[in-house]
Amino acid sequence: MQDQFEQDHYTGKMTRVDPVYVLQKRLHKQLCAEVRLIEKGNNLLMVETPFTFSDGDPYQIYLKELPTGNLRMSDYGHTFMHLSYENEIDKFRDGTRGKVLQSILSEMDIQEDDGELFVDFPLDKLGAHILRFGQAIAMVCVLAERGAD
Repeated sequence: MQDQFEQDHYTGKMTRVDPVYVLQKRLHKQLCAEVRLIEKGNNLLMVETPFTFSDGDPYQIYLKELPTGNLRMSDYGHTFMHLSYENEIDKFRDGTRGKVLQSILSEMDIQEDDGELFVDFPLDKLGAHILRFGQAIAMVCVLAERGAD
C-alpha cells in the first residue's frame, strides 16, 4: 500500500496517514452505505442489508426497542417461511439436522420461538448483531439447501 498524506487543519503541515487507518475509514463508509434503517411504524424498524436468499429475496430483519432499553432483532418468522417453500421445515427439528440447527443458533447466540429467529442486545452491539444475525440466517439456509441427514 502506498503511503498517504493529509494536511493538518491547524498547522498546515503534511503528515503521513497510517494505510490501515485509511482502509478502516473506507471499509466503515462502504459498510454503512450498504445498511439502512427504514421506519415501519409502531416503533419497528426494518434493517435493509445486502444479504439475500439464494433466489435474490432480501433477508427480513427488524429492530424493536424493548421495555428494558435493549433492542430485539427479529426475522418475524420470515426465514423459516421462506425456506418452507422448498423444504419440509418440520425436518429442521429432527435428528442430525435439528442438532445442527440448535448448534448454529447457540453458536450465534440466536433464539428461536415457533419459527421466529431473534436476539436481544444492548444498543452498543447493534453493528455486530446485524452481521451475526445475517450470518446465522445464511447458515440456516445452507443447512436447508445441503441437509444434514
